[in-house]
Amino acid sequence: MSIINIFQKGNKCCFEDAKSFTMGIAPVKKDGKWGFIHKNGSFFVEPIFEDADNFSECYAKVKQNGKWGFIDIIGRWFINPVFDNVGNFCEGLAYFQIYKQNQGAYGYLDINGKIVIPQVLYSASNFSEGLAAVQKDNKKLYIDIKGNIKIDNQTLSYPYHNFSEGLARVGHSSHYCFIDKQGNIIIDLRCNVIKSINKNCGEVGDFNEGLAWFQDFSSNDKNGKIGYIDKTGKIIIKPFHTKAYNFFEGLALVEKWEGTSEPTRRYINNDGKIIIDLATDFTDAGDFSNGLAFIRKNKKYGYIDKTGKIVIKPQFEWPSNFSEGLAYVRKNGKYGFIDKSGKILI
Repeated sequence: MSIINIFQKGNKCCFEDAKSFTMGIAPVKKDGKWGFIHKNGSFFVEPIFEDADNFSECYAKVKQNGKWGFIDIIGRWFINPVFDNVGNFCEGLAYFQIYKQNQGAYGYLDINGKIVIPQVLYSASNFSEGLAAVQKDNKKLYIDIKGNIKIDNQTLSYPYHNFSEGLARVGHSSHYCFIDKQGNIIIDLRCNVIKSINKNCGEVGDFNEGLAWFQDFSSNDKNGKIGYIDKTGKIIIKPFHTKAYNFFEGLALVEKWEGTSEPTRRYINNDGKIIIDLATDFTDAGDFSNGLAFIRKNKKYGYIDKTGKIVIKPQFEWPSNFSEGLAYVRKNGKYGFIDKSGKILI
């Protein structure tokens, strides 16, 4: 197990690519190969893989000799690399494809590598809240972890999305609704059900922290206005913004074009109150994670806290959200990890 002595190198980023820490371990790319490091900079697994992803439920998918398999939290091969495509383990299952079998259809395997749902699905997704959105025989369905069909409502023959906070978004632009785990329509945005909307709703987001954004075309603005609804379909934050994002840690990023070269970027709370009002020279911003959000100013990225104060000055070429107290960033073409003070630790 080697240790990367970054401190003798002037705290410089040294990786070709990186991903976030999960379970105290992060994938990094060095000398053209992917490996995994601990938070002290030591290699948990030396860079030997063609690709790698974060640990999820104690397993990480890795690619070797063109095939995907899984290693465990000790770094051992747990499921040999025999798959052409796999998802991460979620709720004990991961979807997979073997291209030569069943014309590359999808199936699911468990943490023992046993195929529990055969390759009979045209599309598949990660399990969320006990269900997964799949397509079988030209039908869009929700199945449980045993492969049983739980929702088969072909009157909702639109794209299905994963469940989030007990509801799933079903449909496409101007034809969205939210259903519960029995397939009942709980919120219908297709037929002027929300009385303040004179036309069909446009795009819609998933629920996060109790609210979901929606696009309202009742105004004369061809791009629509965006507000937020609760799980009953009640409008909690009236349509006002040009663009909006999910709530994280009690705040949501919203944007509004006001005749300037850059939109006005603000963070609002779940009552719609503006908590942080960024100046127009901030040209990008992200969601809050671990109490900080990245911002872009003068073509460089830094981070602000929940008061809007810049706590890590803009200096990076690319940022990521903080995870487990660290964020990976790019500086001078290389990736490394910073703490919440902005110090490059790895």
